[in-house]
Amino acid sequence: MKAISVWLPLFMGLGTWALDPVTNMCARWDHQSVVKDGTLYIDGGIETFGSKKPYTLGSNQWIIQVDMSSSWDWKTNISETTRDKVENDETGSLPPNSMLRGAMYSGPAHSDVVYTFGGSKFALNTSFTDTYPEASSYTLWSLNITSGAWRQFDVKEASPLRPSRGAYAEAKDQALGFYFNGQLDKGSSTDTVGMGKTTIGLTGMVVFNFTDPAQPKASNVSTASIDDKTAAVGGSLTYVPGVGDKGILVAAGGAAIPIDSPAEQNGTMISFDTVSILDLSTLYVPNSNPTWLRQKTGGQLPEPRADFCTVAVAAPDNSSYNIYLYGGRDPTIPKLYDDMYVLSLPSFTWVKIYSGESPRFAHTCHLVSNRILLTVGGTANANATAFQCDWENKGVGIMDLSTKTWGSVFNANAAPYTVGTDIVAKVGGSGAGAATVKAPINGGWGSDALKAVFFPPPKKAATAPSGAKNGTSSDSGAAGKTEEKKSSVGAIAGGVIGGLCVVAAFLILILFLLHRRKKAAKAAHRAHESGEESDAPLAGYMGGRAEADAASTRYELGGGAEKAAELPHTPTRQLVELPAQVGYGYGHHSNEKVELPAELARSVTVREAVVERGVQARSKEGSVVSMSVDGERRGSEGSYGQERRG
Repeated sequence: MKAISVWLPLFMGLGTWALDPVTNMCARWDHQSVVKDGTLYIDGGIETFGSKKPYTLGSNQWIIQVDMSSSWDWKTNISETTRDKVENDETGSLPPNSMLRGAMYSGPAHSDVVYTFGGSKFALNTSFTDTYPEASSYTLWSLNITSGAWRQFDVKEASPLRPSRGAYAEAKDQALGFYFNGQLDKGSSTDTVGMGKTTIGLTGMVVFNFTDPAQPKASNVSTASIDDKTAAVGGSLTYVPGVGDKGILVAAGGAAIPIDSPAEQNGTMISFDTVSILDLSTLYVPNSNPTWLRQKTGGQLPEPRADFCTVAVAAPDNSSYNIYLYGGRDPTIPKLYDDMYVLSLPSFTWVKIYSGESPRFAHTCHLVSNRILLTVGGTANANATAFQCDWENKGVGIMDLSTKTWGSVFNANAAPYTVGTDIVAKVGGSGAGAATVKAPINGGWGSDALKAVFFPPPKKAATAPSGAKNGTSSDSGAAGKTEEKKSSVGAIAGGVIGGLCVVAAFLILILFLLHRRKKAAKAAHRAHESGEESDAPLAGYMGGRAEADAASTRYELGGGAEKAAELPHTPTRQLVELPAQVGYGYGHHSNEKVELPAELARSVTVREAVVERGVQARSKEGSVVSMSVDGERRGSEGSYGQERRG
């Protein structure tokens, strides 16, 4: 900030009315940018105008568009146009101009809008119009890229103040945007104009849900588990899809500034020996408090720096995820950087892949056409006496990440990404992937929780419900056949044992009856020999007629008086609690809000339902119905390298 304050009296010249941000550009930095549907959009930023001294110091008050749908050479045939910022036709309000260090988001793929958020007003040259800070009422705006219409959104509940110099990222596949930490300064809002040269840090991370482009939602995730006394500014936040269920965010580098009171400061540089990671799937858990996980890194660590840029790209087989870091500066030394490093996951290994002689900071960058690093703007002007125009006179640069080749040509149909040889040498495998280093090289995993994000534990096989035929599971067919075989053997063994028991009981019964019969015959014989009559029940059975008197004896089943037999007591109703996801923001597999079917909503509350015992919501056919709610630099192309080093 001290250096910038010196620039003001040195840059005067052309009237602002004659300045064009494309044809008169000398250099541009501290802007925000995004790529959507084959177009690069650039908003705001400090800009110097003119091709020779005295230059005019000002700002970009337009939306600059660069065609990325077809190949070009920025030396000869790049297409750059500007779009004026017009008022919101519903409110009459103008979108913020000349914003620095804010954010841009592409929004959902099916929409025609891009978004701008936050930023600090450029106010160094008051000959430019609209230099007074904006109120903090509307910090999120959308631009319809088809109609040109602007809309504003009040997100004060999640972000009551307008942040700047924070890190931003976007999970386009989930229509989510993120803004991490940041600061307040005199250009933040009408309430901070008295801050002078001081700044104060802002903690937390704003999360935007752009699922409904017309009504984006915003919330705030705590970052206190990283640092509850300082905020990171000028660092990076990188979205890495493919890790875990919903991808991860990786926060790294920058400078830490205190959050308790304003101060004139550069902050304390943050080492790259540790990064902070957020598993995005935790954002989908109702009533949860997402926790940032810390992980040590190893290898060739970058020197501490701020105002650099990052992009992420996965190996073809997803065996490694590589975050490319380019440029930056350390304002505390001061020192500027023209180099590139890769942080490869899951080994968390830093690899230096490039070093040049043309430093750059305060730029943005994007991964385009599979393997191309597109750098946007940036400057090497650490102070006024060293000021010079950007040698990349269209404000963009191109690097092939797989070959580490800088150039001026953008290939809109570049080949798929392959892992660079420098990275392969550290993590194993080949350009196609097959990385062999699968764990962090510096002390192992920082936590079991983080390890589980990269390598989830195997899921337990489901247990078949009682009464099910030939128990089922989620395992392969071979496992199922094994279980079926075991069940068959058990059934045969049981049948054999049961049959033997029946035969044994039958034999015992026969022996018992024979014994009784023999005993009775002997008794009768004795009685006959003695001449006595027998009143035994079997009297007269052996030959001859037995006379029965009028009161003959009747034999019935024993057991006495009859008693009523009842089924065991069973409650007729059972209380069932629905999962907590019901009605809460995100569903498990989409960004849609989970709703109960209309027929259920009439008969159950959000938190509980009564289901008849034994029925369990069966269909008429008797089947169970599920109600689960569940970036020598650029030494290619002939003399190109000489231009880059010069």
